[in-house]
Amino acid sequence: MGINRLIASSLSIAVDPTNSATVYLCWADNSGSPNTLHVWKSTNSGHGWNPTGLVNIEKAINPALAVNMKGKVGFMYQQLDATDSIWETHFRRSENLGDSWDDAILSRARCLCTFRERLKCPEESNGLYLGDYIHLKAVGKDFYGVFSASNQPDRDNFPSSNAPNELVYQRNADFTPGVNKLTDIDGNPVRASIDPFFFHVSELDEIEDFYVRDFTNDLTDFDKGIEPSIEPRFCITSDVWNRQSSAPGSFTAENQPEDEKVLGWLAGSNFIFTRVHRKLPGEAKDVTLNFYKSEFGTGSNYEPVGTQNLSFPANASSAISLGFEWKMSSNTSSHSCIAVEVSTAVDPILSPSLFNKTPGWDTGTDLMVINDNNKAQKNLQVLNISLPPLSPPPTNAANNDIESVTAYAVIHNPSLKAENVNILWYVDSALKSKVYPTLSVPGSQDRNVPSKQGMTLYNMQPGESRFLKIDYRIIDGKEGERYEVPFSHIRNEIIVNGFSVEQAFVPMEKAIKQYAQMENSVLGRAQSLYPKLDNLGFKELQLSQEQVKDMTTANYTNRLNKSLSLFKSIANHLRSVSGGDPFELAEAINQVDQSLKANDLRSTTIAHLSLINTLDAYLTMLQFKIGNKADILQTIYLQRQIMDELKSKNDQITQLRDLSIEFINRFEKREIDINSYSSRVNQMLPLLKTISPSSEELKLLLTNIEKNIADPVALQGAHIKYLLKLREINK
Repeated sequence: MGINRLIASSLSIAVDPTNSATVYLCWADNSGSPNTLHVWKSTNSGHGWNPTGLVNIEKAINPALAVNMKGKVGFMYQQLDATDSIWETHFRRSENLGDSWDDAILSRARCLCTFRERLKCPEESNGLYLGDYIHLKAVGKDFYGVFSASNQPDRDNFPSSNAPNELVYQRNADFTPGVNKLTDIDGNPVRASIDPFFFHVSELDEIEDFYVRDFTNDLTDFDKGIEPSIEPRFCITSDVWNRQSSAPGSFTAENQPEDEKVLGWLAGSNFIFTRVHRKLPGEAKDVTLNFYKSEFGTGSNYEPVGTQNLSFPANASSAISLGFEWKMSSNTSSHSCIAVEVSTAVDPILSPSLFNKTPGWDTGTDLMVINDNNKAQKNLQVLNISLPPLSPPPTNAANNDIESVTAYAVIHNPSLKAENVNILWYVDSALKSKVYPTLSVPGSQDRNVPSKQGMTLYNMQPGESRFLKIDYRIIDGKEGERYEVPFSHIRNEIIVNGFSVEQAFVPMEKAIKQYAQMENSVLGRAQSLYPKLDNLGFKELQLSQEQVKDMTTANYTNRLNKSLSLFKSIANHLRSVSGGDPFELAEAINQVDQSLKANDLRSTTIAHLSLINTLDAYLTMLQFKIGNKADILQTIYLQRQIMDELKSKNDQITQLRDLSIEFINRFEKREIDINSYSSRVNQMLPLLKTISPSSEELKLLLTNIEKNIADPVALQGAHIKYLLKLREINK
């Protein structure tokens, strides 16, 4: 377009990536002076607008707005100075919603024409017209831009370039004062004109920039701390991992950390590690590490595991943390996702934290892990598949061969409104025919529609969890081989989160020890959650760590024959609790029984693994029916949202909203925790009763809140059921 743009056509708009309700808009008109720019903002998704601190910028053109991942807004434009003879290119930033701005002049270019000559200067005036090629982009924390200006080689024309190396020409230029000329390749003078200029504004010195890799594909293809991350599979090969001892373990040939399965209830201690990188070496620094865990799958809120300090050595480019010891409780599945946030005083995490939240939800633009190189997560479940024993299988094994293994992933809705959740899986064409997974959702088939390569879970309510059952075809493999199937949560056609399930082939001797240990944990969970089952023989079957270590194929099958009766008793009890068998636990038990009778060890181990995973998921589902402590913060957020939605406003609604905001602020600052939840809800209860319409359903739900006030988990379940019914009635 060059100089042909109409005077008042300047327009730019930018949305805050940390909060899509915040929008900035710049436009031009001729009020007061020719081409006056105005920058306004909306904090309610465009429903209302207010001026920023840049109300009127006179005699200015070419506006460009961008907002970085910290919510800082950048604004670039070009303006005539007070003499109407100098074009100045300004870059300004604000970190308080545009109320105040800094100001850096990127270039100054002389123009002897008046503004009303529409920026077109005659050649003999030695002035220059100004092109309207301009762009500003925020990438992570940083800003990048390009603009057109005079290429006269005079450092005084670039006041923001303080050092010689901060201004680089890609043409022959002599900046010597008094010379200030351009030349061609033969050294002949060239008349000054306009050129495009590129600039980069770094918000953080690279010496201060610490990060955790989101991915390492091989020795040459890995995360270098770019924001946002450029790898959609950001939760599979990241630099946060679990081990079963205090040693960090080795790294693969591709320089990926080697994970070990999370040890479940009664199985012993786990240790989380992370590898922290630094963009440029510098002096020694203390780096704070915050570790988290969540249910395996997508959408589950992260709960804190603990905090650790890493003394990052001087002049080092990376450092591995000490193992942070943690144990699984009886109310948690051992199939877990883990995450880490790293921070220093100069390089804090981008808000919001993963603390009781999850990436990729709410607005559809909340890509916490991708956008912040201070965060990383690992959502990987490894299914260790036993290789056939060295001795040949029995002749009758073929009739009882188990061709698939079952895994489960929790699909949770941590949003504040109902969602249709779209899950897609992908493997390359060579592997697809071998691994092809079959998906289903136990207990809710009518609300879930499978597609060719995925599943859509319809109308998931806030806080609702569904269990994605994944049946994998077993393929032929060799020891050490791993076959991965990544699953992605797609929202607005963007991958916002995901998880991966991997088949890894291990020797029979290793597999039976792991399966015995997993069974030990899941039976221990059942015993802890349902004490009435104590007399069924748990103690006789409980294994010590030494017994697991010394497990042989003979005592493995003997023990499994004994434990099947216990599994059957548990299945009967759970059927009475839930009113059915949505996870088909009885059929999973039958598969093990048939394989044992066929004397087929490999089929037995694979069926056993599926049975363990099925019982583990079943127990977790029943716990979630009671409540989920990871959803306490989400529940209070939902309460605040519903108070805003209620059409009839009164003092009680205002008080509830204020109490909700206070809880959220103090909880996120970690001034209070889930132990304060009961007392806070007890404080809110009289107000909840006051605002409730005359409804028997709501009365019963309020009674349930009172009944469970002392138990934070059950209270959360009762609280969110009440809130969802209140929203439904008030629509």
